[in-house]
Amino acid sequence: PSHQGLGSGTQLALAVGKALSVLAGERELSAIDLAQRVGRGARSALGLHGFHQGGFLVDGGKSSLEDIGTLVTRVEFPAEWRILLISVDDELGLSGKEEQTAFRELSGMPESLTNHLCRLILMDLLPALVERDFNAFSNAIFEYGQLVGTYFASIQGGRLASPQMAKLAQELGNRGITGIGQSSWGPALFVFQESQSKALPMLCELGEHPLTVNCQLQIAKPLNRGATVRIEEDPR
Repeated sequence: PSHQGLGSGTQLALAVGKALSVLAGERELSAIDLAQRVGRGARSALGLHGFHQGGFLVDGGKSSLEDIGTLVTRVEFPAEWRILLISVDDELGLSGKEEQTAFRELSGMPESLTNHLCRLILMDLLPALVERDFNAFSNAIFEYGQLVGTYFASIQGGRLASPQMAKLAQELGNRGITGIGQSSWGPALFVFQESQSKALPMLCELGEHPLTVNCQLQIAKPLNRGATVRIEEDPR
């Protein structure tokens, strides 16, 4: 779904750009050239790097306004883990000019917060992924989301953009469920699950919850590869 914080606009733009470049005979077009041609990657390069190789990616930012963000590291995401996605039908995240305005109005992130987030990634998230420690990963991703959500609260109206999803997240948290957070600007909520067999009952349960009557729910699988290009011959 578009404008849910899932990067669908970037993926669509890159897919169309890649297809056109292949048709034009440019099969080896670099990721940076592709991003510049379709006007993506100006703020975050995660969508660009994800399009080309998938996996769990860490964007280290960029040194100037013209650069594409540097991919600091890539880790294989445990293939058996699942992500439950919940999005409210009539709610959209910030995009376009509204998003640009929001970033202009935000004060700079405090160095102490940046340091805390970097430590979470380096000392908790990445080791948990490498060791396939689901509980450690879930706790770290929840803490990361809470910290970032607090920073953006003045713009999006709270730690989560959707009051409805905030209530649902609170209920799940009260039950001891971690691995909960918002994707980018949201308003989509994600809940990590350790396996398909655990994700399905959660999907069924939340599908009957009063807070999801106007929501779309789906289970997403990790993707540890980039986009593929398939050329089909005209059968005529």
